[in-house]
Amino acid sequence: MSWLGAIVGGAIGFAGGGPLGAIVGGVIGHLATGSAEDKAKRASRREELQAAFITALFSCMAKVAKADGVVSEREAEYIKAFIRANFHPDQKPFIREVFNTARDNEISYQEYILEFDKLLGYNPVIKQNFLGLLCELAAVDGELTEKEREILLYAERVFRLNGYVNAFFRVHSAKDSREEDLDAYYKILEVSPNATDAELKSAYRKKCVEFHPDKLQSKGLPPEMLAHAENEMRRINQAYDAICAARKKK
Repeated sequence: MSWLGAIVGGAIGFAGGGPLGAIVGGVIGHLATGSAEDKAKRASRREELQAAFITALFSCMAKVAKADGVVSEREAEYIKAFIRANFHPDQKPFIREVFNTARDNEISYQEYILEFDKLLGYNPVIKQNFLGLLCELAAVDGELTEKEREILLYAERVFRLNGYVNAFFRVHSAKDSREEDLDAYYKILEVSPNATDAELKSAYRKKCVEFHPDKLQSKGLPPEMLAHAENEMRRINQAYDAICAARKKK
């Protein structure tokens, strides 16, 4: 069973309540019901996490895109291209309905983020991928607005990813390994600036293991999101290379 089969078949535990369950319940009313085979199954933990990831992601993307009252043309194009590039035709109607429903409803972004955090439990790597995708959307217009920052920083606090948002945007805008960007790079690797070279390399290798595709899928990242998880790995590589280069200059 796929995450979509689990959702449409009603085989996921969160479908019965909470903001994610409410949005799923409303959306599947517009879609064909699941197969008899799907309905007879109970979703695996991985399928349930993947379903939660997709539902929460596009709900929160809608809140970020409409943070300042209207979805901009760039944001709309980004969302369309994102869906077009990453999802199969049978998945797209559900995703579009989730986005549109969350864009127009009165449920707060806080409720979506809190329920997603509760469903995942201790799963910082998947939460980091989730927050990274929201940051990528917020960066589309070239300027992070106060309302967008508010949403991202709220998710950062709930997910316990201290410093991630500022590090993301400093690295996103960095053209080289300037000294003032090094703090952001250390944040990405979750290591102290006072760490030895051996400790730095150990932290980097740990990140590489955590962001291996097989590891990510086992923890609940939908396979459709693996290409975007590579963006996190690029930031990790950029951070490590920049720190190493800066240390060689000293």
